Amino acid sequence: MGPFELMDMIGNDINYTVTETVWTQMFYDQRFKPSLTQKRLFEAKRFGRKSGQGYYNYSEGSEMPIANKMKFSVKEFS
Repeated sequence: MGPFELMDMIGNDINYTVTETVWTQMFYDQRFKPSLTQKRLFEAKRFGRKSGQGYYNYSEGSEMPIANKMKFSVKEFS
């Protein structure tokens, strides 16, 4: 599972709220600032699986994108 699928499973509303809370508790240190993408998904109510759409579309009949699984051998990097 990748990070975007994980955020959709947790819920982008939860993810954004936690990130924003950490940011404020760390005295607005820029390292902890929520990303603009997190904020926009939260504002659009695209919370992930529970709302039917987040980074991915979870509506009935939609297909999840398939990851490109490249295979490398050790010889290629020698």
